Amino acid sequence: MKKIETVNTYFNEYTIDELTKFINDFKLTPKAFGKQTPMNYGVCDWRIITDIELIYNISGTTYVEFNDKTYVLSESDLIIVPSFTPHKIYTKDEDIHTNYWLHFSTSPYYKQFELFNILTNEQNSIIHIGDDYLLSLYEKLSTELSTKTPGHFLVFTNVLKEIILYIIRTNCLTTKKISDLCLNRFDSDRFLIEKCQSYIYSNLSKKITIDDLCTFLCISESKLYKSFSKLIGITPNQFILYSKLKESEILLLSSNLSIQEIASSLGFSSPYYYSNVFKKHYGLSPISYKHKNLING
Repeated sequence: MKKIETVNTYFNEYTIDELTKFINDFKLTPKAFGKQTPMNYGVCDWRIITDIELIYNISGTTYVEFNDKTYVLSESDLIIVPSFTPHKIYTKDEDIHTNYWLHFSTSPYYKQFELFNILTNEQNSIIHIGDDYLLSLYEKLSTELSTKTPGHFLVFTNVLKEIILYIIRTNCLTTKKISDLCLNRFDSDRFLIEKCQSYIYSNLSKKITIDDLCTFLCISESKLYKSFSKLIGITPNQFILYSKLKESEILLLSSNLSIQEIASSLGFSSPYYYSNVFKKHYGLSPISYKHKNLING
């Protein structure tokens, strides 16, 4: 019998690897989880959600449409749908899918875009998982939710973190590439964007303009737009709007503020404008959205 040598290691803040530090920068919160089977499946028509969505296809074929593309998921394929992206999910009768779907958010919210780019290796593509390990993690999530043993949400959150780690390891392929991705977080553009996003997040109650951002950062408008496009794939104006909508969603579900009070507290020009923008992105008016989620919750 081959003898296995035991390695003794003592950890401290200097021995923790960069990928662990990177993942620990995020507070990951599970928002929704489920499984579709041939006996229990449906079509998710065009919709927008504010969370990142992971769809892991176990068997059959799942079709996901977003960003003017149709992605076809076969067995053991996984796709990551970014937040605030119109998308549609369906299957066909001749090859009905079985899949797990999982929604999660990050805190602070603005880091969600960075995490998405890391997960996808900055490409909107399907990730093929060549073993059963990811499936075992999803099955653990399913077991925790079905039994609801005390502490199940903590287990769920930790397994979500393990899923994120596994996707990054699988998609990046090599230790060097993982290290490069983590180190790229510290280039000048990333510092600029993080500073800008933090400013937006701290001033959601105000009307924020591009001039405000450029003045705060001491940069040109073209530099600001290029940095946003390079790192998170949306414009500064889109990010401001998405951040305000996300905050308004939180206020809708966690407070008794009126629509007028929420609109005013987030710098929208009027309750009417806020309601129209909200419905455009969520598919429901703020009142209907609140009513639906409070009943389902």
